[in-house]
Amino acid sequence: MARCGNTGISAIIDPCGRILDRTPWWQEAVLQGTVQLLSGESFFVRYGDMTGRCCVFLFLLLLAAAVIRRR
Repeated sequence: MARCGNTGISAIIDPCGRILDRTPWWQEAVLQGTVQLLSGESFFVRYGDMTGRCCVFLFLLLLAAAVIRRR
């Protein structure tokens, strides 16, 4: 993955999530590297935003527990 950020932090990241090369904060720089393409689907593509869904579910459980406890 090639990441380019507004703050100047840009990076080249391998498929396992390791940062191969990066730039420092707020400095203009050029990175050169190879970005590998994957042939299959990633976990995020396959299942979506599981973290967000789990947080919403947990929030609803806590909300229901608070409402039931008040009664």
